Amino acid sequence: MNIFLNGVLAAAEKIQIDPGDRGLTLGDGLFETMRVHRGVAQRLLAHLKRLNHGAGALGISIKMSDDDITHAIAATIKANGVEEGVVRLTVTRGPGSRGITPPEQATPTFMITAESMETQNTKPQRAIIATCTRRKEF
Repeated sequence: MNIFLNGVLAAAEKIQIDPGDRGLTLGDGLFETMRVHRGVAQRLLAHLKRLNHGAGALGISIKMSDDDITHAIAATIKANGVEEGVVRLTVTRGPGSRGITPPEQATPTFMITAESMETQNTKPQRAIIATCTRRKEF
């Protein structure tokens, strides 16, 4: 598998994520998972809009433009030879010290993965979409 991490597309075994990344230690981040059909991420604009909205709500700065993200997604899909499957975009606040207080100078982690998946499913599926966010005020 090839993974796009912080601007570099490389083989998974060459990718390293900081063990202090707040996405790993605290779940401090967000993700979007998109269906890939005929080699193209579906509903990409809606996913990017939600990603940017969520990042803004969490105070995570996404350094890439939507066009750059679109190209990175397409490159990741192509590098993995995915015609039918999923692509996942993960953004975390990045590495930080212990504790829940976010670092003042955060360096977000930006990762894209893509893989083929079986698209035939004979059982009915139920989708639940959560659209509200609850936050502790203090």
